[in-house]
Amino acid sequence: MTPTHLKRHAMSMAEYIAAHPDAELVSTKMAMARGEGGRCRALAPKYDGRAPDARLFSFLTGALLGDGCLDPGKKQARYAEGGKNEPYLRWKRDLLALYFPTRFKERISAPHTRSGKKYRGWWLRTVSHPLLTEWRNKWYQPKKIVARDLVKAHLDEFALAVWFCDDGNRGKSGSHFYTHAFTSAEVVWLARLLRSRFGFETKIRKNKKGQSFIYIAAASQPKLDAIMKRLDIPGMAYKSARPARREAA
Repeated sequence: MTPTHLKRHAMSMAEYIAAHPDAELVSTKMAMARGEGGRCRALAPKYDGRAPDARLFSFLTGALLGDGCLDPGKKQARYAEGGKNEPYLRWKRDLLALYFPTRFKERISAPHTRSGKKYRGWWLRTVSHPLLTEWRNKWYQPKKIVARDLVKAHLDEFALAVWFCDDGNRGKSGSHFYTHAFTSAEVVWLARLLRSRFGFETKIRKNKKGQSFIYIAAASQPKLDAIMKRLDIPGMAYKSARPARREAA
């Protein structure tokens, strides 16, 4: 029960308490959620985690080029991501938990408007942290951009693998990085960096909406496959496996 809700019924909180002295003001579910959030916030300043290091910076670079986001909190930003691949998200949670208190929850979606089906997924969030706020200021202006200085500094094989796990696709001949969230100029810059840093043969392609994405030519596929297999990220083996061919009828 909140003052905003009571206001809709032309009632103050004091009037509600007087009329319903035994009623719960906060549901058990909400109380537990607030308690968990408060616990994480309380832990943040004294969390005995690792100091931010090169591996965290590489991870954040790959994740922010992909599906990860930095949510602005009231004071600081936090890392957040949702998805259906539980092993992969659990791996991300375990990595981030080395540095920040994290929350990992299973979610069931609302029924689809047409099919009525509900979908299972997981949400990963860290607590707010000054480092994440610093990174958010470089990655969002106000929508997400390519933070070129950070990408140039931290796009190594590990960051590349995380990026490909998030937004990459292994085709029958070559692979794709789906960079639809970024501008054409940013995609061109990323493609050039992939060529110079990893020796990939890259091309810029566009989807039906005119959004640019990066194509990794078949000649460069063994290099990308070798990186993915070497890092062996949980739940992502299919990213370095060639799609099976359909048998002729």
